[in-house]
Amino acid sequence: MMFLSRFSKAQWQYQIGGCHMSSSNGRSGNEFVSQHYRGYSVPGLTEAWWKWAAQLPSGSGNNPFEDLSGSAAGMGDVGHNLFFLAGSAGNTESNDPQHAIVTREDIYIPSNNTVLVPILNWAESLPDLNKTNPTPPATIQDVESTIDTIKGWVQSVFFEVDNVPVALDGNYVKTDFFSIGTIQEHTVGSDAFALGPTGVEQSPAMAGGYWAVLDKLSIGDHTLHFGGSIDTNADGKSDFTLDITDKVHVVLPSEYHTKAALAAPASIWS
Repeated sequence: MMFLSRFSKAQWQYQIGGCHMSSSNGRSGNEFVSQHYRGYSVPGLTEAWWKWAAQLPSGSGNNPFEDLSGSAAGMGDVGHNLFFLAGSAGNTESNDPQHAIVTREDIYIPSNNTVLVPILNWAESLPDLNKTNPTPPATIQDVESTIDTIKGWVQSVFFEVDNVPVALDGNYVKTDFFSIGTIQEHTVGSDAFALGPTGVEQSPAMAGGYWAVLDKLSIGDHTLHFGGSIDTNADGKSDFTLDITDKVHVVLPSEYHTKAALAAPASIWS
């Protein structure tokens, strides 16, 4: 389930979370969750992200979660001048299945795209809860309680753009109930997120987590470093850790299609 041009740091600017920021400024007090990008609310974008991610094919490194070369990152070009980064479908630290460190190379993004970054996120659905704990049957209140419980387990979250830390106060997003869609076999939804049963619509579902939105990244190379940790046992030790580095090349739209391998996105906006 839980699954900027070559200027000096003092010069580059970008937008994150709806607030215009530079490396010399702190985050303003604008409410991140109330912002809209390309006509979509931030919670609506995160719902679309879960639908998109769950439908991706799994195996053989043919999706943005498994591929570390960046060649599959173009699947995150979901239209509407929006680009979804994949993050990781699992933990990211070596020699431990509950942790992993991921570095993803050569992600090409057109300069006119807004980028959704999944810093640390999780989701649950009623069918999935009942698959795991069928007696007594779970309720939608149990789905929401699961999301809230995981939030309470979060130890840390972090986000850096070109080695500059970005404050994440106010960047927690909790969706309304929605449908993740019908989970098929051999997809990220079934194999990486372990949502199920397969062939069953994952609705009602709810998601929570920490997100960032990058708007108007300058043309050139950028490094995005993000993740966090979760302590499920309340023993002060992290049981789930994400540490992700995405190396991004922002290019002119006219150059983009020659650089990135694209796949037609699934319908995720309904």
